[in-house]
Amino acid sequence: MFAMFKPEFIQHSCYKFMFLLACIDMIAIPCDSIISGVQCIMGVHYCTHPIFFYVVGCGSIGEATNFFLYS
Repeated sequence: MFAMFKPEFIQHSCYKFMFLLACIDMIAIPCDSIISGVQCIMGVHYCTHPIFFYVVGCGSIGEATNFFLYS
């Protein structure tokens, strides 16, 4: 990420898009892997925490939509 943000690279539009997609990926990792893993370990299901699943799902769908729109 730091290499892409150098002035000689960031002036090109492809590096700007790559930097943006990398930021979106870094935000999406907790929603897609860490939160799901903790839910699995704790045995949390939709029936017990529907609002939490809805919020996390909306965040994941929003991040995936941004990723596909920008790529």
